[in-house]
Amino acid sequence: MRDQSADTLTPSRDEILVRAARFAPAVGCAVAATPAERLIPFVIYARKPPQSLGSGRLIRVGDAAHAMGPNLGQGTCQAIEDAVALGAVAATSPVEDILASYERLRLKLVAGIVRRAAEGRHGAHGPLAVQWAMRSLLRLMPAGISDRLARSIQTMPAYAD
Repeated sequence: MRDQSADTLTPSRDEILVRAARFAPAVGCAVAATPAERLIPFVIYARKPPQSLGSGRLIRVGDAAHAMGPNLGQGTCQAIEDAVALGAVAATSPVEDILASYERLRLKLVAGIVRRAAEGRHGAHGPLAVQWAMRSLLRLMPAGISDRLARSIQTMPAYAD
């Protein structure tokens, strides 16, 4: 992965091998063992944090509501949380109040996770100096702080009893 404009050419196999060398040795070995014609380039489009999760009776969940980069591994997790929250709200609210109640539960929380995923891209595939700095800071962070940060995005909020 790398930051690039939409019109940037697909990286060559050699460029991919150079980038793969920065990761665990198994990654470089896997790329080296993959024939060039089997490499599948793709583009990730992440949106800005959402301002709303729907309109009227149209309610968005998952990537339709808050597409994000894969840097936290939270895309599917947040879609599941959306479904649980929407189910809890739909079971206890009149139809006309469902969207507003769902947004009260989810909008601020998911916007924060989208922002954190965007920030995480710097350590995953930003400039080398930034990757080094972010990874160094993470290694130096006391476990109590890093564990609390991880739990804050890996714990399902209580939406229903």
